[in-house]
Amino acid sequence: MPRNKTGGKKHKQRANRATGSESTRVLRFKEDQEDYAKIIKALGNCRFQVICGDGKERMAHIPGSLRKSDRFDTNSYVLVSLRDFQDEKTDILCKYTPQEVSKLIKLGEPIPKDGEATSQIILDDDDIMNI
Repeated sequence: MPRNKTGGKKHKQRANRATGSESTRVLRFKEDQEDYAKIIKALGNCRFQVICGDGKERMAHIPGSLRKSDRFDTNSYVLVSLRDFQDEKTDILCKYTPQEVSKLIKLGEPIPKDGEATSQIILDDDDIMNI
């Protein structure tokens, strides 16, 4: 008689664990030398063109620790680390879900929108639904 164990495909086993991880994730706010950004274009080789809160377009790089953990698409909101020695390049620290973006907006955080500086704009809830 065979043992009773969890069998089947690996993706079925991971499906039950994936739903609970998002609710326990702590919302991360920006600190010194960090900024919120929106991904505009995928450049390939884990590089993206982003627009930061100050209105500048920069090239963002995904570090090795995040490469296989999240899927980064255009129009996604991310937290980037600004470099002191290279103003045109940044590193991606984390990706925000649409629910987290709406929480940040409700808390009054300056989230960038298509080419505009965050000091001039605050997004509405209708803009979040279009993400």
